[in-house]
Amino acid sequence: MIELKHVSYAYADETKSNLKDISITAKDGEITLCTGVSGCGKSTLLRVVNSLCPNYYGGTLEGEILIDGINIVGEELAYVSTLVGTLFQDPERQFFALNVEDEIAFALEWKGLTKAQIIERVNSVIEMFSLEEIRNQAIDSLSEGQKQKVGLATVVAMQVKNIILDEPTANLDPESTEELAKILNRLKQDNYCIMVVDHRLYYLKGYADKVYILEQGSVVEEGDFSVISNEIIKKYGLRKTVVNDRRESLKRLEFSDVENSDDCIAQCRELSFKYKNGKEIFKNLNVAFPLGFHVLLGRNGIGKTTLSRLVFGLEKPTNGKVIFTDDSVKHPLSYGSIVLQNTDYQLNMSSVHNELKSCFELSGKKCTNESIKEVLKELSLENFEYRHPQSLSGGQKQRLVIGCALCKNPKILVLDEPTSGLDGENMRKIKQILLNFSKKGHCVVVITHDLELIDEDYFDAIEIRNQD
Repeated sequence: MIELKHVSYAYADETKSNLKDISITAKDGEITLCTGVSGCGKSTLLRVVNSLCPNYYGGTLEGEILIDGINIVGEELAYVSTLVGTLFQDPERQFFALNVEDEIAFALEWKGLTKAQIIERVNSVIEMFSLEEIRNQAIDSLSEGQKQKVGLATVVAMQVKNIILDEPTANLDPESTEELAKILNRLKQDNYCIMVVDHRLYYLKGYADKVYILEQGSVVEEGDFSVISNEIIKKYGLRKTVVNDRRESLKRLEFSDVENSDDCIAQCRELSFKYKNGKEIFKNLNVAFPLGFHVLLGRNGIGKTTLSRLVFGLEKPTNGKVIFTDDSVKHPLSYGSIVLQNTDYQLNMSSVHNELKSCFELSGKKCTNESIKEVLKELSLENFEYRHPQSLSGGQKQRLVIGCALCKNPKILVLDEPTSGLDGENMRKIKQILLNFSKKGHCVVVITHDLELIDEDYFDAIEIRNQD
């Protein structure tokens, strides 16, 4: 059981509190959902529960935090980790081993379990999370969605009865999201205490027992799942609680219909790719990218991210080639832009202002303070112009890297799960920005599992399927 009693917290470099007099109870045998717009304090809430705040981040903490009745305020991180397990928004930060099986076993060895006990638990969670196919695969070769599943499997293997999850569905395909909901429900039936922070809501309908909605560091609404009414969704900029799966109804872009058209920007011809371990991802794949707004679909691990990296020369194909219609293109990144799943890889400057300024300059466009402020306003980042990019929330970072890509005015723009960490209001805003950009003579390709992104508008779809 997790209880927060009148908890307030401010980071060491902040002048105001990020959490304000919060009281929350997450009970054993229940799933507790916390949601709200980006930057409302959701991730900070989890950090005070697992004691990263203030033990790692510093700052000032007030109030009581009880885990199974034990007040953890002032306790060391190592001790708190025996009471509560965490799945971080970026699971790479909690990995230690090189492959999946060793990662799950690592913490069990650290706890001193016998070899037989370790084997039993590893096999159990690999079956529970359907990881048999990748159990011997290198961690760095996994898709972001697969990494999230491995991270949660590792936490469950520890058999800590209190589990907190930060945006666990951000990079999961719909099938894996549904599977995760069933796994969390199974843990709930086993009397686990589950606390989930997420923007996506629909998958927990019928599973979440209690809902807390945060705004500017305070709890503004609470109740069962029905508290998330249409009025509340609109008032606080939340995601929908019911989402239609429109993937099968989307028009498919066929290579033969596009390859010789006047608006074709780039083509992948007879493209093949293998990882260093010999696993084949593509064989003789043909894909063409025309002007307009398109979505790239396919299950976790099928190769969507790999395809985008091949297009921009960040990976080399084992066979085949990528052709740009414009013969003058010397390097793909001078012609287009890619927005990666992990935003930290693309933020290098000391302020939000400087990130945007550097991208304007790369495009050769005139950069003024007014042009930067215009982009910031469009992305709802006007209050963060001189903040360090790494101090932003996950959703704010996502909006920033999208803004950086747009500042370069690319002819082809590929975005890898750009809405995964966005609340409803900003997801809808980014969708409109990208639609408008595509209508100005650009090719926009969004790699996505986000059913809500494609729930209302019509897109052409490019789909990658198994080739066996």
